[in-house]
Amino acid sequence: MQITKDYDLERVWINPIRAKELGIKDGDLVEVKSNEATSKIRVKVTERIHPEALFVPSHYGITSKHLKTGNGVGFGYMEHVPFDFEPWSGAGMIHEVIVRVRKVEV
Repeated sequence: MQITKDYDLERVWINPIRAKELGIKDGDLVEVKSNEATSKIRVKVTERIHPEALFVPSHYGITSKHLKTGNGVGFGYMEHVPFDFEPWSGAGMIHEVIVRVRKVEV
């Protein structure tokens, strides 16, 4: 958990090109919305991510009441992923989901 705090990893990463298009600046609060869920989280603007993707660090057990240090830390990205199978391979889709991102006016 200290690494998470030291490197400010509780944020969803977005490319600067996409962030600019959406009027989002580093540290802004954004809404991430999929067909399954809607969440709010702060954003990290970085060139280390493709403009058409978001990166979410580990969810650290955010939803588990049994994890004393991880509960409530991070972003519960699995809430956004539908239980489905990828049609070409038949493998479970466990990380792929289309989301909409918008800046939350505070």
